[in-house]
Amino acid sequence: MRKGKRKLNQAGMSLVELVVVILIIGILSAGTGIGVTFVNRMNATSATEKLASALERTRVRTIASDKEVKLVLEKDGNDYYGRFLEGGVEIDTIRIGNSALTIKVDGSVLNDASSYEFSYKKSNGAFQSTYTKIIVEGSKTKTVYMVNATGRCYIE
Repeated sequence: MRKGKRKLNQAGMSLVELVVVILIIGILSAGTGIGVTFVNRMNATSATEKLASALERTRVRTIASDKEVKLVLEKDGNDYYGRFLEGGVEIDTIRIGNSALTIKVDGSVLNDASSYEFSYKKSNGAFQSTYTKIIVEGSKTKTVYMVNATGRCYIE
């Protein structure tokens, strides 16, 4: 009677199995990296679109309202916000983006100690402020350009 004949090929993993496992790990990590980059780019794009929309909303509300309307752009903790003021009273707040982004107004970085006000002239919808661009930096950089004479803005 034979006792416990051992097979030599069951002692561990083969080289082929090891290579397959390493390839799978590589593919998964590459997919994760691409996903994170995509999300960060979407954050910059989304924040830029929200800013442009908030500026246009402020412009339209200024023309329609009897009170002074402003958009105040500020950073509070880890997030950037746009606060809408009408007659000095806050009427709405929108979240623009998170700390993965850096927002600059005419080259000055928006931080916890600063804020920027955007307002329009009721008569023609032109900007009252002299800012010309808002830059949103993440893994991608997007810019909102403001045309002072018309009050319009566009994204590049």
